Amino acid sequence: MIHFRGAIVEDPCNIARTAENVAFSCYRDGVTKTSVYSLEQAEKGIKGNNAIAVVKMDYINPQKTLAVLRVDYQ
Repeated sequence: MIHFRGAIVEDPCNIARTAENVAFSCYRDGVTKTSVYSLEQAEKGIKGNNAIAVVKMDYINPQKTLAVLRVDYQ
């Protein structure tokens, strides 16, 4: 049995990927904060937007054409 108390007060972050970058946009405290990171930074694991989340990308094939982007919200 799971009980939930509280409220969701902010939307989750939006993530957009291009061939070279990952854009990470979060609505926090009435303002949208956007950070853009290179794919190399995402591979290393980055802490984005004032510690709101940690972003990490792992390739799942040797050709580096398929990847999993993991976002851990703080």
